[in-house]
Amino acid sequence: MTSTIMESKKATTFEDVYNTVMKDSEGKADYETPLNNLYMMQNGDFAFKDVHNVAGPKLRDITFKMTDWAEGQILTRLNMPAAYFKRAYSEEPELFRQHFNYWAEHDDRATKLRTKIQKHEITGQMIGLIRGAVSDIYGILDNDTIMRLLRQLLNASGEDRYTVESFYLDDHRFHMRLSYNDLTRAIGTLPDGSPDYNRVGNDFINSEVAASAFHLQDLLWRLICSNGLKAFTKDGDPFSQRHIHLRPDEFKSRVASEMVKSIEHGVEFLEEFEASQKVAVPDPFIAIRNIAKAEKFSTDLTADVLDSFEGDNSAYGVVNAITKAARNLPNEKRLQVEKVAGNVVKFAPTTWEKLTAIEEPSQGVA
Repeated sequence: MTSTIMESKKATTFEDVYNTVMKDSEGKADYETPLNNLYMMQNGDFAFKDVHNVAGPKLRDITFKMTDWAEGQILTRLNMPAAYFKRAYSEEPELFRQHFNYWAEHDDRATKLRTKIQKHEITGQMIGLIRGAVSDIYGILDNDTIMRLLRQLLNASGEDRYTVESFYLDDHRFHMRLSYNDLTRAIGTLPDGSPDYNRVGNDFINSEVAASAFHLQDLLWRLICSNGLKAFTKDGDPFSQRHIHLRPDEFKSRVASEMVKSIEHGVEFLEEFEASQKVAVPDPFIAIRNIAKAEKFSTDLTADVLDSFEGDNSAYGVVNAITKAARNLPNEKRLQVEKVAGNVVKFAPTTWEKLTAIEEPSQGVA
């Protein structure tokens, strides 16, 4: 199979992200067809048996390659063990082809294939890529739609109000981080005595191929080292929209409203983070190791958190060690660890006492 991945990027402006997403969206097309109308050719490409049994735009007679993500989705839909058949594809492609065509032939469920069709720069041949295979009720909420909406909402507040801290885009996930310049506060001091600035922001996460719902999440951004801190709430993210039952007008209105609420919650969370400076941690290293054990951090990640500790024996210092170590992780894993840090901010003093009272031997999860 194949995979198209764009690395994590630092963007100077929102327009950088906007233009990148618009470029990435070129050539995307959706086709709906029964699974038994899809078959694998001897060269490894996929094609439709009957182009008249396909709902979608033109160019239905071209062949397709498939991303790793889409491969996993289709194998799951066909009840073919993904790990086994991915290995079979790499070692015995003909065996994979025979199994795939057999099981696809016996499945008449409608499937929506999210594809990308482009012209080869040299040969001029049209090349198809299946990005995802989702159910026929999957609602379309693409990255370009979200970017157009955010552009409209953010332009109303003025470009000088926000900064794009980073964005990430691969074949199944989009993630952009914004911070708001006017919501910056000096909290604590750095080891050299200079102010430690934190800023309220938002995370925007989406998947066009069912890797996740659309999420609008609170964020605190530590300016000195680009640490992110996800706000933890027992009720979940401020706003989450699954890719079903989508109503465009309602979605637009809700995003505008929830962005305001999210910023307000972010300011409150910033105050909680500031208060964490006053929560003493008797032994931060024991606390870190016990947190790592509870959250099943790998041995390497635990070591990175310990190495990232800056000598501040407070809850604030422990949180910053976790978020600093998280910077080196892949995008999705980084978000998970930052959310752990957001939870740690809310630990009561008695929790810290328990975390540092005893340390049991543990083995990290790789």
